[in-house]
Amino acid sequence: MSRIEPSRRTWRVLAVAQALLLVISLLAPVAALGAISTDQADYAPGSVVTISGDNGDGAAYLAGETVSVAVVGPNGYEAACEAVADDAGSWSCQVVLWDSELAVGEYLYTATGHTSGVTETGTFTDAIQTTTTVTSSLNPSNVGDSVTFTATVKSGNPANTTVTLGQVKFGTGNNCAGGFTELQPAMYVDSNGQVTFTTSSLSSGTTTIRACYLGSGTGSSALQASTGTVDQVVTAPADASPPVITPSVTGTLGANGWYTSNVTVSWAVTDPESSISSTTGCGSTTITTDTTGTTLTCTATSAGGTASQSVTIKRDATAPTITFVSRSPAANSYGWNNGDVTVTWSCTDATSGPVASPVSQTVSTEGASQSATGTCTDNAGNTASDTQGGINIDLTPPTLTWSGGIADGDSFYFGSVPASPTCTAADVLSGPDGCTVTGYETTVGLHELTATAHDKAGNEYKETRKYTVLAWTLTGFYRPVDMGDMLNTVKGGSTVPLKFEIFAGTTELTSVSAVKGFKAVSINCASLGDLQLDAIEMTTTGGTSLRYDSIDGQFIQNWQTPKQPGVCYAVTMTAQDGSMLTALFKLK
Repeated sequence: MSRIEPSRRTWRVLAVAQALLLVISLLAPVAALGAISTDQADYAPGSVVTISGDNGDGAAYLAGETVSVAVVGPNGYEAACEAVADDAGSWSCQVVLWDSELAVGEYLYTATGHTSGVTETGTFTDAIQTTTTVTSSLNPSNVGDSVTFTATVKSGNPANTTVTLGQVKFGTGNNCAGGFTELQPAMYVDSNGQVTFTTSSLSSGTTTIRACYLGSGTGSSALQASTGTVDQVVTAPADASPPVITPSVTGTLGANGWYTSNVTVSWAVTDPESSISSTTGCGSTTITTDTTGTTLTCTATSAGGTASQSVTIKRDATAPTITFVSRSPAANSYGWNNGDVTVTWSCTDATSGPVASPVSQTVSTEGASQSATGTCTDNAGNTASDTQGGINIDLTPPTLTWSGGIADGDSFYFGSVPASPTCTAADVLSGPDGCTVTGYETTVGLHELTATAHDKAGNEYKETRKYTVLAWTLTGFYRPVDMGDMLNTVKGGSTVPLKFEIFAGTTELTSVSAVKGFKAVSINCASLGDLQLDAIEMTTTGGTSLRYDSIDGQFIQNWQTPKQPGVCYAVTMTAQDGSMLTALFKLK
């Protein structure tokens, strides 16, 4: 491997030559392509550049052939080197860059195999060197102080020139690549070549703040990357505060501050100003049994003093006890109610206590085999429930159907009243429990029948029907007896025929059973006043039994008058329906 030092020519001639070489290298036919590279992508002035090639990409450099490399660069730079390929087709040679600012720029190199005809090209740069310095606004500083770091970038072409292109990032670490912890993302330098970064989050101790300039540009204006550091000293102030103790409670929180599961209490003890020197009761504790109040205390000490923190845990993870007390009102003998049913339970709880006791639920809807559920809740929020079934409620009265010959508003003559009607109850829920009819009468007058139906729940339904029993029509007494305001006079001891008729409507009754009886009652003649006297014109001597004379169409009852001259009598015939005929007599 040989190294050839470059010569200098005039700018114009070399620029033309460089351009021609570039064109020729781009237009020349390529027999095959190989792998060609430099040991760096960028160099400083005066650097030695190693150019290498091989057959790694399938190129066909021949073993033992000579490979010539021509290099052209800025300001008329030209250089060449040669190498002999080894058995694997690998080769390398070196050139030296000018050691001045004239070397800054982009370089083109061309390698040609003398025997194989392989031709390859590549480029590298010689960038302008830069320097980066970092300053601190406050060094040393205290923990929490705001500190501003300023990075200033300068270049060496010309010397100490302000760099106004490119970006700077701040961080910590041994370099700007691996292990670098970024504190501020890359930002462009300002017109003074500066970028600033401000923080108040540095911990106590010494921290190396690194500013990384990332370089900029290409060709003759390319700027190399550079880095600068400053060691920032941060002092912790004296600890004037005791540790901060923060409890952490984990578990299922129920109601009213009670926990309904196992409860674990742990503690976080911190002091940013000094280390914790001792702790008492700050370990994790799990409460696994019910308690009305267990107090845990954590005490910690640092250079700033001693602090304590306590928490009180109430745990009730046990459900309350619910006990059935009653259902009111109780069901009847059929197991039914005909109104609301209230079911009551008692509640007890050994730890947090019941929220309420007793508790109840009222069932208001009708239906069979209903149920009511009571729920007891303790003050921790635990619950227990109980269900009572078999609640049968029928709120609807039954219906009824009449059977019989008496309709509402009917009328019947005495003796012709039909038998008492009956009724039948019906109920679709609890079922019927009988039907009765009351108020049936056969006596003369207005009567009201009442049909009452019951169901098995005790509901009742009534319907009424009114009917009239009409009295018979009595006519008589016929002559020889005078009626009205007449006082019949008759000889005592004689027999007076009492003649009359009985009609049920238009039907004449002929049976002597229609007559209930006769009664003769003596009365005070003076009470009769000035009644007109009428002597009976006919008397009989026949028997006194009642008979019906079918020829004359009338009843005849012969009244054997007493032998009591001067005595007055009221003689009354009463029919079976209670109707009466009365005639007044004075014996002589």
